[in-house]
Amino acid sequence: MIRSPTTLRSRFLVGVAGILAGMAVLGLASTLAGLFLAYRSEVSTGLLRAQHRFEDAVDEMGDTLMNRTRILAGISRIGGLGGESQVVRQVQVYTLQWLQQDHLRVLGVGNEEYWRRRGPVPDPVRLAFSGVPSVGLVISETDPPRMVAATPWETETGISQVVAAAVDLRQEVLAELGQRVGGEVALYGPSGDLVGSSLDRPAALTSLARSYGAARGAQTLSRRGDVYAFQLFPLRVGHRVYGSYAVFLSVGEMRDLTVRLALGQLGVVAVGFGVFLLLHRRLVVAATEDLGALTAWARSFDPAAPTPPPALSRKDEIGLLAGAYARLVDDLEGALEEVEAKNRELGRANASLETRVRAKTRELDEQRRLLETVLSAMPQAVFLLDRDRAVVYANRAARDRFGSSGRQPIEELWGEDVVCAGPGRSLREVRRGGRYYLVSCAPVSTTGGAVVVAQDVTERRDLEEQLQRSQRLESVGRLAAGVAHDFNNILGAIGPCVEVLRSKVGEPRLRTYLDTIASAAGRAGEIVRQLLAFSRSDDGESRPLDLNDTVEEALALLRPGLGGVELDWRPAAGVGPVRADPTGIHQIVLNLGINAVDAMGGKGVLTVETFAEPGRAGLAVQDTGPGIPPELTSRIFDPFFTTKEPGKGTGLGLSVVHGVVERCSGEIRVTRPPEGGARFEVRFPLDGTVGEETVIGRA
Repeated sequence: MIRSPTTLRSRFLVGVAGILAGMAVLGLASTLAGLFLAYRSEVSTGLLRAQHRFEDAVDEMGDTLMNRTRILAGISRIGGLGGESQVVRQVQVYTLQWLQQDHLRVLGVGNEEYWRRRGPVPDPVRLAFSGVPSVGLVISETDPPRMVAATPWETETGISQVVAAAVDLRQEVLAELGQRVGGEVALYGPSGDLVGSSLDRPAALTSLARSYGAARGAQTLSRRGDVYAFQLFPLRVGHRVYGSYAVFLSVGEMRDLTVRLALGQLGVVAVGFGVFLLLHRRLVVAATEDLGALTAWARSFDPAAPTPPPALSRKDEIGLLAGAYARLVDDLEGALEEVEAKNRELGRANASLETRVRAKTRELDEQRRLLETVLSAMPQAVFLLDRDRAVVYANRAARDRFGSSGRQPIEELWGEDVVCAGPGRSLREVRRGGRYYLVSCAPVSTTGGAVVVAQDVTERRDLEEQLQRSQRLESVGRLAAGVAHDFNNILGAIGPCVEVLRSKVGEPRLRTYLDTIASAAGRAGEIVRQLLAFSRSDDGESRPLDLNDTVEEALALLRPGLGGVELDWRPAAGVGPVRADPTGIHQIVLNLGINAVDAMGGKGVLTVETFAEPGRAGLAVQDTGPGIPPELTSRIFDPFFTTKEPGKGTGLGLSVVHGVVERCSGEIRVTRPPEGGARFEVRFPLDGTVGEETVIGRA
């Protein structure tokens, strides 16, 4: 490996030599590449020019052969017309002698029978009988290839005879073609066999067409000490391909010239590298020997037991470096003594500090484990936040309930309302995931963060709401029971009086009035029983009912009070019997219908329908009014809750409906249809399924 120089002069000289060597290498590479590309380009261009010359020569030969057959056809036609036989024969003899000077050979003159007797009819002759003068190539395994031209001999009755002549493409003919293209040529048949060549027939040419294709481009071939560049091209005569041909160009002199130029460039580069190596040895190696000794000392240098560097009598950078190393070793020996004294003192201090740190660490670990145990046992969720309100700690309850994964902003778990807004402690109730939590947030002044504690108070809140609802219903029930008993005593006096008057009055019109009073008193008694049922004073009379018939009876009582509201009654087929109190169902239809009429302001459509479900039958009442706000749906069944103006409603209608549905083991839900308004759906268990567990829900 060449080592780096150590003096500025050596660096400069060796650097210049390296640049010159690199430029020489680049110059050689570019020259060789240029020579190779020029050689390949010249060879490819020469082969393409030879291809064009060969194809022009073949076309010219075909045109000449066709013209000669036309001349033969004309002479034959003259003989057939009956001219001077001696003169015609003399002309024919002279013409044949003239044609044979160009290697032409007359194949024959005759009709189709004549040509069939001679053997296989060449393609040009076959085309000539169809009226088309034609020229083509005939290739056989025994005879040399020949170019054949045929001309029809036309008479008044059509084509009767054909004149055909040929030129055998022997070696001398192909040699003349090779002289025109500036090289040598070889012909190959469709199967790739050699059929003719201007060269001798070496074994290397026989399978050339099968070994190389036209797509291979230019190739080289050595023959008798000479190098030929060749390429295969399709052999066309007219518009038909009969095989392929190869054009051979001698490129030996061109290749030798390229090789001599490349060797000259390599010699120049070799001389340059020799000069560079000599310069390196004289200027660099001598300088690096001392540097190597100094480097070996530096590698084996032990600061604990320093040794002096080797003495070098040099005045360059290496000598200066050796002197600096010697002074550094002297200073290092004095400093080592001071360091050893300081290390002993520092070791004693470190031992004392390490003992104190271990004790403090054990104390902190015990406190941390104790705190972790206490926090993990707490049922409340505890979060510790940093200055950016991100969770840095969550106890077991917080991880189990809220899935806190650490470094998660508290807003993603609770929202903005749990972040401590001021310097003091805050306490608020938050709803999350259908449950209620009492969240306490206290800031931590030392870190700028906060501690958040969340306690689940859902069960307590539900118990409080149930207790309040039970107290309200109990108070209303007591009031309703007292009113119902007093009103029932009044109705008890009306009934006997009506019976006494019916026995004493004989006029039919007056008896009709008495019947109306008795019927009204009976309906009033049913209402009293319903009120008693709401107050748990009377369970009512439950029996199997046809839901469609019972609802239709209630609608008969509702129709007189509809005013401008249109009633759309849709009884469903196949609704099974339900077990319920008929008066209770009447009360459901009347209360829901009257509320719907009031909500629509006397205008709109009131839709009442029944429907069947597996194991249940349902009743739906829907209006086209403004609907019930979502925030009020949880309170509409509470006693005395109403959104009507004072004096226009008592707030007991939906409470009575809720009580009736509960006694029937049914379910009631209120929804807001997409088209607007409110829709109440009441579901009753079919007769025979009462007693199964059902839920009275609120949507």
